[in-house]
Amino acid sequence: MSINKFFTKILCILTYAFFSSCNNHQLSTDLSSVETITIDYEKLPIINTDSIISDIRFIRLETTENNLVARIDKIFFINDRIVIVDKLGSKSIHIFNENGKHISRVSHLGNGPQEYLTITDVDITPAGQIAVKDNYKDAILYFDTNGTFIKKEDVIEGGLDMVFVDGHTIAHELIKGFNCKTFKGASLCISTNNKIEKLFGKFRNESNEFNHKKTNTLFSYNNIAYFTPSWENYIYELHNNSISAKYYIDLKDDVLDYDFTTDEDFHKLANNHNLFNGSFIEMKDYTWLNIISPIANNPPVIYSHKDKKTYKLSANISNPLLTYLHMPKALYNDNTIVETISAMNVYINNFAFNEALGGTAFTDSLHNGLTVDDNPIIFLFTIKDDIGKYVIEE
Repeated sequence: MSINKFFTKILCILTYAFFSSCNNHQLSTDLSSVETITIDYEKLPIINTDSIISDIRFIRLETTENNLVARIDKIFFINDRIVIVDKLGSKSIHIFNENGKHISRVSHLGNGPQEYLTITDVDITPAGQIAVKDNYKDAILYFDTNGTFIKKEDVIEGGLDMVFVDGHTIAHELIKGFNCKTFKGASLCISTNNKIEKLFGKFRNESNEFNHKKTNTLFSYNNIAYFTPSWENYIYELHNNSISAKYYIDLKDDVLDYDFTTDEDFHKLANNHNLFNGSFIEMKDYTWLNIISPIANNPPVIYSHKDKKTYKLSANISNPLLTYLHMPKALYNDNTIVETISAMNVYINNFAFNEALGGTAFTDSLHNGLTVDDNPIIFLFTIKDDIGKYVIEE
């Protein structure tokens, strides 16, 4: 970004701030109408991980010279298409069919009207279009699931991640400091047709020495958008121009507020307390939560919507494929969650898989012709309906 353009942005922001009447609404923390997910980590009942998985499938993504995926930052499933976002490696969006065959890719790096300078974020619109946000151009480019360009729209300045709340309403995670005048210190902005509608939340009082930022704060599951503010124990649900607390994560700890401003403060807290890092998967019957714990190799945590209980997955497993089930990347459907694993990881574990599972058709098709340079492999894990039946330790 040129210096002239930077100062032009600043001038536009200050001008908008002068005329803006948009107020910053603080996020509600009223627990009376919020579902509490209790995680007393040391006392959680342990469930048998092998027993709660009803099905494991995998999809090997076709690998050619023109569709190499360095890293999967995001993954979406749209009808019979798989959309893979690789922001920094190939700087592309790769599109595969449901069997992993490559269909096309969106790779329009440049300054043209149908091109982007960077992939800030990607989301899927309610109409099933691929929306690519480019902060350098302050624009969103839209493509269909064949990779064909549809249109380009302006987007508010100063936003990072985005999620579509409905067809015209978008929630944006905001950049701390850059937009303090326009956005009044808010951490979330909801806009409609590029017009700011509501501002929510506030930034933590972190110094420039604090580098433990969350990877994502905005999520969408089953057409519902969610916001998890950085290092807070709340999960919020977004509805057009409103926001409401969906879950409160009660860690049963003496840490009522994440009071840290530097990396040193954070490490001291993380070495002695459990922390919710904000990442979660909202399934039909369960909520999968990622907890940072002082315990080495802390098992994942899953909350049952049916019995309102939280369970800890057992660390002892017999199926080596379940070692991949730790921090799911996406929801496939209902109670099926998605992990993406590098081909190298799967390749070097070939012997362990065969030794534990035998030379089955599953392992044969997983490893047949696989090389360490192949594209990542998608694993789909389906969780059974009533996991409470598989408690092995209270």
